[in-house]
Amino acid sequence: MNMDDAIDYSPQLEAAMNDILDVLRRHKLGAAISIASSTHSRFLLHTPEWSKIQFEDDGVAIRTTETDEFDCLESSCHMLFSMTNQSQYLGKSLESICRVVEDALREHGFIVNRGQHQDIETDEQQH
Repeated sequence: MNMDDAIDYSPQLEAAMNDILDVLRRHKLGAAISIASSTHSRFLLHTPEWSKIQFEDDGVAIRTTETDEFDCLESSCHMLFSMTNQSQYLGKSLESICRVVEDALREHGFIVNRGQHQDIETDEQQH
């Protein structure tokens, strides 16, 4: 997807996400990352090249061969399951914080609009 055509395009977030991708690639790390400015947000799923599990535009690919070592597939699963568990914990924590903030704002007469849109992409869609 060409980010210039995206509704939620932000040069600032695109630059930040590219910096993050550079770090992930340099250190051979996977990530599920959400970043936000005061007006835009972005979400990225990234798997390192060594991983047998790869995020693609149309889903997930599991790339194994008969000569693959079990440890490499196990490491890929560990990465994916760890990111999932941590993302769930983070989501629950942020949801709790949002409820506290919403309640406080409502007590002061504010109408809360969470702006529940997000741009979910894989790193293949970025480049």
